[in-house]
Amino acid sequence: MSISRVDDIPALVGGGRVVLYSQIDERHEQTGAGWQCLIDGTVRARAWGIAICESAEGDGFSLFSCEADWMPVADTQHATLEDAKRQAEFEYEGLESTWQTPSSVDPPRSKGAPRS
Repeated sequence: MSISRVDDIPALVGGGRVVLYSQIDERHEQTGAGWQCLIDGTVRARAWGIAICESAEGDGFSLFSCEADWMPVADTQHATLEDAKRQAEFEYEGLESTWQTPSSVDPPRSKGAPRS
């Protein structure tokens, strides 16, 4: 399945429920503080998109750097949603103004997560 629009983010990425996401584009400046990934022998220094997902157990959050089909290529684990957002915004300037919430997402259940 090929996903070409950011609107088409699946409900789950990397096994976790998507809470926040953003496509990485010209609105973002990579700080150099993040990951570098080797894909097909080429260093890929920039993610196509970023997704923050709540773990299935509800005990934390994963920050996924993704390809265009929302397939994760790198991840970090965080105790709270705010910690995951802070790490993503450390890696990409401009994310704070481009975060999106999936249309059918419930509030996070994890400890330390803000409640609606």
